[in-house]
Amino acid sequence: MYKKELHTAPMMGYSDYTFRMLMRILSPSGLLYTPMIVDRALINNHELIRQEVSGPVILQLGGGSPETLAAATKLVPSDRYVAVNLNVGCPSHRVQQANMGACLMKDPTFVAELFDAMQSATALPVTIKCRLGIDDLCRYETFYQFIETLNAAGCQSFVVHARSAWLQGINPKKNRTIPPLQYDWVYQIKQAFPSVKIIINGGVGLENWSRNMQQTDGVMLGRLCVDNPYAIHQIAHAMDTRMPLQSRGELLERYLDVLEKEGLMISHNHLRHVVNLFNGIAYGKQWKRFLSTSKPCKEDIVDFTNDLFPTEETISVD
Repeated sequence: MYKKELHTAPMMGYSDYTFRMLMRILSPSGLLYTPMIVDRALINNHELIRQEVSGPVILQLGGGSPETLAAATKLVPSDRYVAVNLNVGCPSHRVQQANMGACLMKDPTFVAELFDAMQSATALPVTIKCRLGIDDLCRYETFYQFIETLNAAGCQSFVVHARSAWLQGINPKKNRTIPPLQYDWVYQIKQAFPSVKIIINGGVGLENWSRNMQQTDGVMLGRLCVDNPYAIHQIAHAMDTRMPLQSRGELLERYLDVLEKEGLMISHNHLRHVVNLFNGIAYGKQWKRFLSTSKPCKEDIVDFTNDLFPTEETISVD
């Protein structure tokens, strides 16, 4: 029986260093991920992992060669990361062309070779992020065989996006919504492999995180981190009520403080991570307009939010 875990998803274009700073503030003990780093890119540029936030972070690699994945894995510092994750779930055409991501699911034995090469190169645990299957190969029996093969190779931890990956005809964005969610398959896999850690991903939000958590070892939150980041803080608090539940304004000020301590000039790239922080409450649209029409400094932002949300409540979730 594993301790229940809260993961924030690796998202290309979002999960950069400052995004992880914000997620760490929202979820002090949550497991954060880097966006996928291609193995050859890391081999050629060690600066990609030069700095990292505190607390547990998992580095996600993409690749399709045992040799290059092993070489990249060997570079991952154990004092900065708690695990290395292999991306076997990305359905983009560009990733497929490089023989990476979800297309690898068609050959579980080869994925086991990739896993073995990576695990042999590090003392850190190597984990797998995958889908339920691909295209017409998406059957429960095939999914079961995939998990069985990787577990036999030594993999003890999987993050499963509870959808199939459609490799032709739709783009990655539509692949997050059009293939139907099949949470029951993930629940069945957990029952079939009780000693294996299974983290569920895909469409997890405030309305269903608790139910999904009960059936598995944890949940991975993706778009929710972007569309409603305060929800991450609410869920983290619900999982551990010893963690203080803070207001959006308090969390925002902490984020700005961290940026300042890091010597980072506040920019659009940093503020885009908090544009939806006040979603769902009165005057949230005014906050978005403020960010889109000005280049505020820290003091301007704090003054604006204090004026706009002077009596903001903290709301817990079950």
